[in-house]
Amino acid sequence: MSTDQLGTDRLSAHRASSRVAQLWQRLRSEGLLSGEPPQQQPSAPWYLGLMLGVAAWFAGVLAMLACVLTWSLSGGDEFAVLAVLWISPGLMLLRMQNFGVFAHQLGLALLIAGEIAAAVALATWLDEPQPTLLAGGVLCAVLAVLAARPAARVLNVLAACACWVLFLRWSLTGEPWAWREAATPALAPTLLTWALAWLPMLAALGLLVRSEAQWMGRAQAPFLRAVLLGLMLALAFATPLSDPLAGLLGVQESDGRRNWLALWPLLSLFAAGAAAAVAAVALQQRMRVMVAVCLFGLLLHLANFYYALGVSLLAKSLLMVVMGAGLLIAAHLQSKRLQVNGAGA
Repeated sequence: MSTDQLGTDRLSAHRASSRVAQLWQRLRSEGLLSGEPPQQQPSAPWYLGLMLGVAAWFAGVLAMLACVLTWSLSGGDEFAVLAVLWISPGLMLLRMQNFGVFAHQLGLALLIAGEIAAAVALATWLDEPQPTLLAGGVLCAVLAVLAARPAARVLNVLAACACWVLFLRWSLTGEPWAWREAATPALAPTLLTWALAWLPMLAALGLLVRSEAQWMGRAQAPFLRAVLLGLMLALAFATPLSDPLAGLLGVQESDGRRNWLALWPLLSLFAAGAAAAVAAVALQQRMRVMVAVCLFGLLLHLANFYYALGVSLLAKSLLMVVMGAGLLIAAHLQSKRLQVNGAGA
């Protein structure tokens, strides 16, 4: 199963197949076609593709560790050679047809191992986190274009977004091990960094959604679909991606100081909500699994904001009560509005 089919429900597939059959019958009645319509191959369940992708990721990481421990690699040149030796066959395996899903899984594992080796080589050569992140983001963007399978494209788009966000955050607000020991960033750099990091992705997501009807039937559709899914995943998990050192799942409790970076998860709630809305409403193919993923990302943002907010536990509790009551009132009003619209129709 490819990642661009993630979350497409069976009802939508059945309706699409019925429309194809009706169109075929109409064209055949007009003498433009003959014979029966081609049978569509059933797609594998999405969870099978997810399992294969996770297994390929672990295989790539373990292959990298095995080579490092076996050959005692240390220099950037050695890791660069290893990256070329792994990325090249990985890209070729991803382009092979009629060799089954495991050839693509092997190609994805080799590609991931090669990217890790390339990242280590870049870190060794550049010796600074910011240029390493920028170069790594460019590498992931290039590989997203070169890789032939949707899973590899989505993962590389997601990695490129994470590198871009970390590059901006560490460049404009400082490295986390520095501001956690000294003063935290001011309000203006915090808001500017978030805007530069995530607003371009939101704009790109909106552009892809608005033009979906134009590019769905073109040759670039698989690539653009993978870019769309990668952007949605990046927006859904904006907080953990932008601060992976904050602890398990991006949650770290505040030490009581005023920390304007606590606004990041609050603002990221809107980003994850936009991604969920796109998956649920805007796309031609509804993605229920992606909606669930985005909702899980919303919970992560909310948990991060709760722990990062530098106020007392009582203030946090009152804030949660007010927010919960507001959401319940909004849901009730929206439900009544839908009932009135349904009755009027």
